[in-house]
Amino acid sequence: MNNFIIAGCQRSGTTLLKLILDEHSQIDVIDEDVVGFHGEKIADFNRKDHVFGFKLPMVTNNLDLLKSKNLKLVHIIRDPRDVIKSMLELPIEYNLNYDKDQQYNGFKLDINKIKTFLKLKLRKNFSLPWAIHPSCIDPEFRLLQKNQVEISQTEYTFINQHPLNRQKREAISILSKIWNNKNEVINMYKANHLDHIVIRYEDLLQSPQETISNILNFLGLEETNNLLDYYKKNQGVSIGNTKNDAPIKQDNTHKWEGYYSTGELAAINSNCKITAEKFKYRFNQ
Repeated sequence: MNNFIIAGCQRSGTTLLKLILDEHSQIDVIDEDVVGFHGEKIADFNRKDHVFGFKLPMVTNNLDLLKSKNLKLVHIIRDPRDVIKSMLELPIEYNLNYDKDQQYNGFKLDINKIKTFLKLKLRKNFSLPWAIHPSCIDPEFRLLQKNQVEISQTEYTFINQHPLNRQKREAISILSKIWNNKNEVINMYKANHLDHIVIRYEDLLQSPQETISNILNFLGLEETNNLLDYYKKNQGVSIGNTKNDAPIKQDNTHKWEGYYSTGELAAINSNCKITAEKFKYRFNQ
């Protein structure tokens, strides 16, 4: 039986896919916080009579690691404009401990940030959007550098600021490069002899049974009923606020419309259009 990785850019439906496939009697899908965000504990999950899936969006564009693991890949892709909107809005818990090993420019306290600062000092719960959170965007930025993606001085300035000084809309250019790098790598899977299937998030919403059937066929597993009833058990880890107690929402697309300024859309188009249009996402000229 073939173990596999669920790959794709963050906020592209990797958790939804995890919840669905985890309903299969022969599959256990292990979340990234359990197996390690870079797959550090993959070797701990190995049974001849069972299939393990590993939800690991952070390793999607790390070809050296993917080749070394020799696992099948289920890659899910989603419209970059919806992905980036989700990155800008998703709250992630934050505390000052994230800063211990970082070399950020100083945190400039002003009157609007005093309450925030006090909450942090008192260790009360506090969240930052994915787009500016140091445990989210910072390692992805380092992967862009490793993969030799061109980085502008403005983007360097943004990432070197203390997270509490970052303005999330200023991250859009970086976020679009993260999306593109995560999905541009699909072109390299075949060249590197990586056994893979690519599905669109939108197809999973609109034609879930057909999409799941294609994945199970790829994995060499028989179809079983009720995988799409995952939400009825209200079980399973759902990192990223994906609801594990609600069915698939077929209308969860095109949420980006009316959200971006003309300049912000231009930045996304510039970085994502060529890759996105290969997967039938339509962009204006």
